Amino acid sequence: MDDQWCIGDRLIAAPVVAGQTRRPIALPSGRWHDFYTGEEVTGGGTLEVEVPLERVPLYVRADSLLPLAGPALHADDPAARRLTVRVYGTGANGIDLIEDDGVSYDYETGGLNRLWIRWDATAGRGTAERQGTARVPEYEVVGWERLGLA
Repeated sequence: MDDQWCIGDRLIAAPVVAGQTRRPIALPSGRWHDFYTGEEVTGGGTLEVEVPLERVPLYVRADSLLPLAGPALHADDPAARRLTVRVYGTGANGIDLIEDDGVSYDYETGGLNRLWIRWDATAGRGTAERQGTARVPEYEVVGWERLGLA
């Protein structure tokens, strides 16, 4: 649909307008989770959902990790680098984040780190492993939330 957005390969947003109480959402094939509740739905068709005006319908691809930063006043605020990672389903699809200084082109010559975030469903815990030694602001995983347990 033209009025919904894919945000990367794991998130679909379907904004609503004033007065709209129901909304069709086209989900690609596969399993998806409601961002807020973790409820699993099957894609490959169109859902018709009730939508409160204060909540944008969001769907996360099953088995994904979604790192979320806390509220921050601006991108340089340290709170913007403190992450809570949401685990949808098994969390088998890890995620990799890039850390750089945010102002220069030093990343082009190696001035960056990678943060590999993974979830071990068997152990029921996550890991965050940094690769690189660049002196740049770093992400910090401060918590994990499980939604849409398989």
